[in-house]
Amino acid sequence: MGDQIEILSKLMKYCAYQDRSESEVRGKISSLQCEDIYVEELIQQLKKEKFIDDERFAEQYVKGKLRQKGWGRMKLKSYLYQKGISSTISKKVLSAISEAEYVAVFRQNIEKWLRINRLEDNDLTKLYRFLESKGFERDMIFRKTSLVVKELNVGRGET
Repeated sequence: MGDQIEILSKLMKYCAYQDRSESEVRGKISSLQCEDIYVEELIQQLKKEKFIDDERFAEQYVKGKLRQKGWGRMKLKSYLYQKGISSTISKKVLSAISEAEYVAVFRQNIEKWLRINRLEDNDLTKLYRFLESKGFERDMIFRKTSLVVKELNVGRGET
C-alpha cells in the first residue's frame, strides 16, 4: 500500500508538470515497476482528480504544435495517434482548429520556406514537399500555394 501511495504521488507530480496522455502515464507507471494489479486503480484515481484528461491533453498538444511548429492537420493527427489519443478525440480537436488560423499557419510556412530557399523558374515542387512534410493536406497545398506565392510577389523572381 505504501508503494502505491508513493507511486501515485510521483505520477501526480509527473502529470502536474505538463499535460500527459493516458498512454504516456501508462508508460511512466511501467517504468516505476508498479504491480499490474494497481495500474487501473492508479489510472482511475488520476482521472478522477483531473490529472489525466486525454481531451485536454490533445487540445493543448494541437494548439502548441500548430502555433509553435507550424504543423498541419495530417501531422497532428499522426502524432496524436502515437500519443495514444482516440480517433474520436483527435477528430473533435482537429475540427476545432479555425480555418483562418490554419490558413495563416500555412502562409507562415510558405513565407519561412521562401526566406530560406529560392524559387527557381516558378517550380513549386520543393515547396510542395516541404508543406507536405509539415502535415498539410495535398488538396490544400495544390489549391493555395501558388496563390500565396503570387500574393507575396515571389512568383516572378521578386524576393
